[in-house]
Amino acid sequence: VDFDTNFTKNGGKLMWANDADEARKMIYNILTQNKVNKIIKTKSSTLEEIGLISYLEMKKIKVIDTNIGDFICSVFNEKPYNFKSSAIHKSTSQIADIYTDKFGVSENLNTKQLTIYTKNILRKEIYEPEALITGVNFLISNTGSLVFTENEGNILKSTAFTPIHIIVAGIDKMITSIDELSVLLPLSSLYNP
Repeated sequence: VDFDTNFTKNGGKLMWANDADEARKMIYNILTQNKVNKIIKTKSSTLEEIGLISYLEMKKIKVIDTNIGDFICSVFNEKPYNFKSSAIHKSTSQIADIYTDKFGVSENLNTKQLTIYTKNILRKEIYEPEALITGVNFLISNTGSLVFTENEGNILKSTAFTPIHIIVAGIDKMITSIDELSVLLPLSSLYNP
């Protein structure tokens, strides 16, 4: 209740879903009301848990992953291999081959070239999003604040340019105050969901 009050004071709107189906429908309604045909997303175990991405794709909303590994998996039309290392099961030559087929790039690109090419694709999407969907690391109840951690810079860039930011989080992300971050942030870097 405190988070709802403070988040609303900060200009946000909180919506409560009882289950995954209700959450998916709420998000889809927001997107259709705003005539969104394409979204960008960041890595989030909660989005995976509720099956949001496949649901939106079934509803003909294009979803673009801003995480490099997740994007590579989407090019292969596969789910991420695991949460931390999405595309670790793919070799550089496999990625280079599919990039040649899908994007028409030169054959036999090396890892650095593939990474630069992927970042350039994602940069275009991040700078002109219709909407962004993310998870969140922590919700701070006494300030109505959100805490995101990242390693690629895609969340910061995405939130800077999006007109609509939908955050999907379980109540387990709630903490009382920012003081708790001094313990929880170091722990979250060790924990791999």
